[in-house]
Amino acid sequence: MPNSNSIRGRLGFLFLAFVMLVSISVGATYWGIETQKQDALIINMAGRQRMLIQLMTRLAIEHRYGDNYDEMNELTAAIITFEQTLFAIRFGGQTPYLEDSIVELPPAQNEHVQSQLDQVQISWDAFRSALDQIVAHPQTDVELEDALQSVEALSPVLVEQADGVVRLYEAESTQKVVRLRNLQIGFFVSALIFLGIGIQVIQKSVLHPLKLLGTRAERIGSGDLKSPGGISNPAEIALLDQTLDTMQAHLRDSQLELLSWAETLEERVDQRTRILDALYEISRDISSRLDVQFVLDSVTEKARQLLNGEIATLCLLNEQDKSLVIKAHSGPKNAVIEAITTTQYGLANQILSRKEARLCQHGDCEAACGILADTYRASHLVAPLWVEDQVIGVLCVGSTEPQVFSDDAIQLLAKLASSAAIALENARLYAQAERAATLEERQRIAADMHDGVGQTISKLGLDIDLAEKYLEGEQLEMVRDQLTSARDSIDSASDDVRGAIAHLLDDSPIHQNLQSQVESIIHDLQSQAINGNSLNWYNSIDEPVTLHRGDTEQVLRIAGEALNNAYRHSGATSTDIYLKLINSDYVLTIKDNGKGFDPHNIPDDGGKHFGLKIMQARATHLGGDLRVDSTPGEGTRIILRWPVSSPSRKTTS
Repeated sequence: MPNSNSIRGRLGFLFLAFVMLVSISVGATYWGIETQKQDALIINMAGRQRMLIQLMTRLAIEHRYGDNYDEMNELTAAIITFEQTLFAIRFGGQTPYLEDSIVELPPAQNEHVQSQLDQVQISWDAFRSALDQIVAHPQTDVELEDALQSVEALSPVLVEQADGVVRLYEAESTQKVVRLRNLQIGFFVSALIFLGIGIQVIQKSVLHPLKLLGTRAERIGSGDLKSPGGISNPAEIALLDQTLDTMQAHLRDSQLELLSWAETLEERVDQRTRILDALYEISRDISSRLDVQFVLDSVTEKARQLLNGEIATLCLLNEQDKSLVIKAHSGPKNAVIEAITTTQYGLANQILSRKEARLCQHGDCEAACGILADTYRASHLVAPLWVEDQVIGVLCVGSTEPQVFSDDAIQLLAKLASSAAIALENARLYAQAERAATLEERQRIAADMHDGVGQTISKLGLDIDLAEKYLEGEQLEMVRDQLTSARDSIDSASDDVRGAIAHLLDDSPIHQNLQSQVESIIHDLQSQAINGNSLNWYNSIDEPVTLHRGDTEQVLRIAGEALNNAYRHSGATSTDIYLKLINSDYVLTIKDNGKGFDPHNIPDDGGKHFGLKIMQARATHLGGDLRVDSTPGEGTRIILRWPVSSPSRKTTS
């Protein structure tokens, strides 16, 4: 049962009453609609009786002029339908309606309607008697004529009586509509009354108490922390008023506490400012240097100075044997008695598993700071160093005096340990990046040497071999040609070396688009007319493709290596080069009909074969992949696929 003293209870009563009013209104409306539908059906059926009377009269009269079998069947059907409908209207029941349709009618309830239907029944009995004589085929014309005269005489009477039934039903239906309209007006007026009551309840139970609360809140905001409340009704507002009383009491206590703090605020602010400045200086110092040992030494020195400790050590965790290895310390040398300490003890394991710093007294945290002499562990702090979700070490600050470090010192050491962990991780990542960059540059230089100078020297060796062969046969003209070719190879190697040096010194972008540069490689090979191998270039990208300088070089090196192998060594008579754009990837395909090879079987000829490996490395550098499809005797297909753009690369078309 809702509480009438609460806002919820009062609004609940109003809502319940309104729901009941709406439910009754909807029910009454539904009943009115259903009643109107039923009345409309009955009026329709009663109106149909008039049509049936006229139909039966017409069929009976037409029988005078000839005995038509179909007309007699229609007349008989009309008689049956009229009889069934009249019975259903009077007493209720089923009657035919439309084709193959049966409707259920309720019995007549109105006395006037029942009286009128009784008259219709009397007239119908006489009318049907005459119709029955006509349907029975009278033997003489006199009998037929008498029956027809009866039908003609009774038809207007029966029609008028049927119309009277319709009018009575229409009048009764109209009265129902009027009653329903009056009922709806009553519901509307009641809804307005409930609305007015609701407005008054909200005004009295919500708005006015909230206004009082607002006034009190303004007084509290202006500094009045003594004036009491006093709202007791409704319950929710009274609870808010009590909450304001509690808040007002807390504010008074806080005000007194603030006054007390104000006396020492300046001193505390100065102290905290010095600590923060020192912490910022330390963090900036250790974060600006990427040398790991410098970071370690700086952290220990600054930690000892900032916390006024006598000794500070920084140990890193060895994951293999779960030991702490000292990497830096600041303070007396005799304070450090061990270089390595284990972390298998339970207490040390707890310290390293937490992210917060801890204040230890004499004898505590022995495994974590076991490298310190007992004298310097009378009072000391321990803070683990975390990088993401992994502990990498521990920072300790010790003193020979007990109870030297405060709670602020614990928080300060934790912040220092966090900054140190970040600095150490930055130094480690920087060293790793330097190693990766060095390795990548070595791989690039090796690839350039293979694709440039290496290929040129191989050709130079081939030219010299041919020159020796021609010299043995005393074919001096051919020897001269091969020596000229060898000189060209030496010049080409010299150009490659100069180009490699220039590349190391110059990072300016390449201005030609990718299609033009691939065509240039093809043109250079075609000009050499080697082995009758024809090169066929198919470019399906209409817009010029301009890549980053490094990406362009990787693509051209791969294309050059693949074309050189197909043109010089595969024995192919035809090589096709395709450049396509598939979805969001560029695809370069080089296909020849040469002798092919097994990509998984490196020739055991004593030489070093770096071509495929370097091509794969170049594809990886592009952020793409390289696929080599080849079978001995069936040619070779090399497919290079790389993305149009990536987060680390900007590509324009």
